[in-house]
Amino acid sequence: MGATGPGPTPRAESLAPRRAAADGGPRAPEPTLTLAILLAAGRGRRMGAPKAHLELAGRSALARCLDALAGAGVDRVRLVLHPDDTRAAEVAARADVAVTLVPQAHPERGQTSSLKLALADDTGAHRALLLHTVDHPLVSADDVRTLLAAFDARAPGTALVVPSVSGRRGHPLVFAPEVADEFRGLGDDEPAHRIVRRNDARIVHVVMERPWLVRDLDTPQDLRAARAALAGDEFPATDGTPDDPARDDTAPDDGDQPTSRT
Repeated sequence: MGATGPGPTPRAESLAPRRAAADGGPRAPEPTLTLAILLAAGRGRRMGAPKAHLELAGRSALARCLDALAGAGVDRVRLVLHPDDTRAAEVAARADVAVTLVPQAHPERGQTSSLKLALADDTGAHRALLLHTVDHPLVSADDVRTLLAAFDARAPGTALVVPSVSGRRGHPLVFAPEVADEFRGLGDDEPAHRIVRRNDARIVHVVMERPWLVRDLDTPQDLRAARAALAGDEFPATDGTPDDPARDDTAPDDGDQPTSRT
């Protein structure tokens, strides 16, 4: 399917049948499509290269993320990338999912600024939005499917679904379209987890086991551990930090700042 350049994202057309309104007249179809936002604009100064292009068992971190989203049945991806990153654009063009490129020339302005750029175009035509980062390339299609299924099965009044591993929230985050305005209202330097923490009653925590849902590629040691995990070698799966129920990994790291762990 490949990538399209910057510009307005085409409005997704619902595939759901029209339902009759209370007065018997036609009712607008309900959205059925899923939009993923993938943050990959960071320059990766601490890693020595953009994280999008870190090699993991013969594939780049970006390719792995796009493959997982496509394999889970995500319909569209808005990929936030640096405008000079032609390699990322080429990877997106080969993806098995429709990708819209969202240029971010100033990731240093704050990790939330990238999310807000991706949310600048309309998102209301989608049933669910998914926030993912290239820092988590070992998240699998099965992981994404599990979270999307939990979102579809959520109780009334809940609007966010997050994976939870040993009491820690991780990535990806799935949220309802109405939450997008809350993210848009954040300052560029405010972490996205402020929205996640705003009201615990509307969060669904999906208990999962895979450590790479909460561990990102933040240091060279993380990269070595990820490569070892893919090779099936023994390597510590955590960073040695004791499990902390208050720890929250849902603040995306756009590659130039430490991920928030508060």
